[in-house]
Order: sequence, then C-alpha cells, then structure tokens
Amino acid sequence: MLAVNPNMRFCFLSGRAADQEEKSTSLYGKIKGRTEKELAKLSPNVINFRPAFIRPAYPGQKRPLIPTLFVPIASVVDRFTDDFSVDAATLANCLIDVAKAGSAKSILNNRSIRNYK
Repeated sequence: MLAVNPNMRFCFLSGRAADQEEKSTSLYGKIKGRTEKELAKLSPNVINFRPAFIRPAYPGQKRPLIPTLFVPIASVVDRFTDDFSVDAATLANCLIDVAKAGSAKSILNNRSIRNYK
C-alpha cells in the first residue's frame, strides 16, 4: 500500500502498556512496542493509539467476564481521570478522524483519545 500511496496514514491500535524500548516486564508490552517501532520505520504517517481499558459501545453488550466486571469500576474511576478507560465509540471516532486528517502526535494515549478535537 505504501508503494502505491506513500502519503497514506496508518493507524495502529496498540495498547497502554506498549514499550518501544522493549524493557517492559510483560510480553504484551514488548510485542506492542516493537510493532510500533517497526511500523514507524516504514512511514512517518504511522499513528499509534494506546487506549487503556476499552468500554463497550453499547450498554449490555456481551463481553467476557473480566472486562464485564471492569465496566462499573471504569465508570467510577473515569470521574476522576481521563487515563483509565475509553468507550469504543470515542475510540472509533478518533481513529477515523486521525485517519482522515492526521495528527501532530505519533502516539495518542488514552487521555489524548478521550479529549481528541
């Protein structure tokens, strides 16, 4: 795709724990970080999204047990910080807007995603 359009934007849905230096104690963080780093080598138009907990777009949406248990916790914690969770619709809208218009930042953390625009 880059050969056809070198100016294209690529939005990578990474995760809060991503560590491009690969010093994370979690394998997840190392792999996500390495992927971000390698994608950045391909193009300056790669934007990495690092959401924390992603809340469902619709109340009552079927999810596994652990994420389901976190929804009420996220509702409380989100009253005090923008850094704990993001709802799926907000994340999707941010991804689409950045794909269309670009971003001054190459990494958007949970707070940046929630407060985008």
